[in-house]
Amino acid sequence: PISEIRNQDGGLSSVLSLLNSEYPAVQKLALDTLIRCSSEVEGRRALRELGASGRLVEILQNKELHDLHLPVLHILSYCLTDPETTITIQGSGHLQMLVDFAKNSTSAECQQHA
Repeated sequence: PISEIRNQDGGLSSVLSLLNSEYPAVQKLALDTLIRCSSEVEGRRALRELGASGRLVEILQNKELHDLHLPVLHILSYCLTDPETTITIQGSGHLQMLVDFAKNSTSAECQQHA
């Protein structure tokens, strides 16, 4: 559960920092953890408080990180189920960036999940 991650040193911010790893396996494990966290109300709140949507949208904008796009979309789809998080994402301009990604993606799988 999210409470276990939040109570560890660095908590979710440490998990978010792992997205900058040069190792794809580490990035994917971090995203798997964020998917689990974003599936819980408390996790979505924590991600919102950390401003995680900005980092996630950055990944979507980087075509070199195409293998991470689907898990990022999964996280963002969970986050968008929370009204407060949706308002925050929209207010930061990240929602429009997500819409633009969906419109411009050449990946049928990404378009389907966006």
